[in-house]
Amino acid sequence: FVHRIAKSALVLSEKFGSSDEMTEVLVNYYLGAGHIDSYQLGAKRLRRGFSSGLSSGNASTAFLCAGQWANFSTISAEIDLPSLLREMDYYLHLLDLYKSELIKKFILCYRETFSTLIDR
Repeated sequence: FVHRIAKSALVLSEKFGSSDEMTEVLVNYYLGAGHIDSYQLGAKRLRRGFSSGLSSGNASTAFLCAGQWANFSTISAEIDLPSLLREMDYYLHLLDLYKSELIKKFILCYRETFSTLIDR
């Protein structure tokens, strides 16, 4: 039941909401009920959420989408690990501009994980 309500909110946000609002809905959806959906679909939507969040000025939520995107992309094997590592480096570069230490630590954890997995 909760998944259906959350899914309806996501669909309505995509259809009628602003890009800032959509970013908030995406990150909350995929942190909660969205885990039931396919990880490939989630990765694509979270990637869009990152772009729309940055373009609307909601950088902190955009980077939360980026972290969840990394998680979903890893689980779904959507992107190879070296590419994920490059993406994390790109996000860390952007975080130097946006000065968000908490989210930077979150992204650094993903980067460390990908680096460790590549070395094995």
